Amino acid sequence: MDTLFDYVLNNSPQGVFCIDKRGNCCYMNSAASNLLNIDVSEAIDSHIAELGLPKEYSDEIEASISSAMNSKNIVEKIIFYKTDKDIEPHKIVFKPYMPADSGFNGVIIYMEKISSKPSSISDFDYTDDQTILDFFESILEILPAAAFIADKTGKLVAINKLGLQIYYGDAPYPESIDKFEYIGY
Repeated sequence: MDTLFDYVLNNSPQGVFCIDKRGNCCYMNSAASNLLNIDVSEAIDSHIAELGLPKEYSDEIEASISSAMNSKNIVEKIIFYKTDKDIEPHKIVFKPYMPADSGFNGVIIYMEKISSKPSSISDFDYTDDQTILDFFESILEILPAAAFIADKTGKLVAINKLGLQIYYGDAPYPESIDKFEYIGY
């Protein structure tokens, strides 16, 4: 049965890997290996931070793993890989794995390329405004320039890290986006 299970998982177009409660990889299929550009033997026992996921998402990915483990809920994220010529969106699903009959607990991570060039935001199958805002915020984080999103009244609703550094300098940043001043335009 394990051979059939491994065969099915390794021939899936969806990247699947498993992270234990210490944050180390304990399983990876060939699709995940290809997406992350890391050999499976090198990935096993490596920490999630060493698996080739984009560095700009490391805090968000670790928070998603922690959230999935602590809340026992599925967490979904869209992340973007920068390549030489393009930005490619990937959907990542973090599913807690905590069987009652086993001492192991961790997170199974499913990862797949959405498309290299979506024709519209509807290609991402978003259903609410917060998910759309999350989509745009994730794009902001990989831009090599200061960037922000403001609503039609000029209220800042999202800003990337470089924007925070330029806007605030060495001063402490507001603890939430609701505390930002209106920037107008």
